[in-house]
Amino acid sequence: MKLSEIASACGGTASGETDIEITGIAPLSHARSTDISFADNDRILSNASSSQAGAFIIRRDSDVSIDRPCVRVDNPRVAFAKLLPIFHPPRQYPAGIHPTAVISEDAIIDESCHIGPYCVIEAGAVIQKGTTLLSGVHVGQGSVIGSHCRIYPRVTIYDRISIGHNVIIHAGSVLGSDGFGFIFDQDHHRKVHQVGTILVEDDVEIGANVTIDRATMGVTRIGRGTKIDNLVQIGHNVEIGPYSIIVAQVGIAGSATVGKYAVIAGQAGISGHIKVGDKVTIGPQSGIVSDVSDGARVMGTPAMDHMKWKRVSILLQKLPELVRKLRI
Repeated sequence: MKLSEIASACGGTASGETDIEITGIAPLSHARSTDISFADNDRILSNASSSQAGAFIIRRDSDVSIDRPCVRVDNPRVAFAKLLPIFHPPRQYPAGIHPTAVISEDAIIDESCHIGPYCVIEAGAVIQKGTTLLSGVHVGQGSVIGSHCRIYPRVTIYDRISIGHNVIIHAGSVLGSDGFGFIFDQDHHRKVHQVGTILVEDDVEIGANVTIDRATMGVTRIGRGTKIDNLVQIGHNVEIGPYSIIVAQVGIAGSATVGKYAVIAGQAGISGHIKVGDKVTIGPQSGIVSDVSDGARVMGTPAMDHMKWKRVSILLQKLPELVRKLRI
């Protein structure tokens, strides 16, 4: 692409030699003379002269002098995300059903779908327009998968699960396993049958080896546009609001509620029946044992305001010295 075309594609303004041809996009350290690279702050940009990149994506308001063609944008990282699929388009799969797939006569599959090797689609399941199921995907009885979804290998979707449009589910994830429900009855744990469902709304992305439990009754809900990292556990009857971010190894216990635009960092744990508000940020390895109000930023176990947690962390490092002085 010419630099001027790149600028148009990412909503930027080209400067310098706008007719140069760019064949790839790469980080500063690996860029070649035909690549474009990006620098999202002036500190990085000040070191860009050592890069071999032929052009740079930089902030529109940057005043760092640069001796090569540039595309100026409001946010270089957003521009980078827009350009990546242009230079590296996602693999496309042809419509059709692989002969090894096992499909119930009662399943409804749009003719534009791709059903890969050894998929199993049970009775009453519905797969809508343009959806791709790669090898070994299991779709249970009565489940519905919307249009233009991509389901990677070995994903298991149990019975009566609803998945919206433009959803991505990565390899090995399980949707619809029983919620962890048991009642101690005299001398044993009696299983509480889990008869609810899961609703995954549009534009959700679910990472690899994620487990989302069906509701005991009612619905476990993943809100529109939410992004879930690998190795996350979401319990029965949990509700995640729209456009939230859940990072790897987070565990959310049954009937907890997370608001919209929340960010939950890696290995955080949320107790059951807890309410986490809108636009909350939860730090890594935090333990949430009580409700968190809208807009709060919390860390630690038990979680507290992040600034208070930083002070506590500093004091904890000094604790051995303080104890030694007290003993003296």
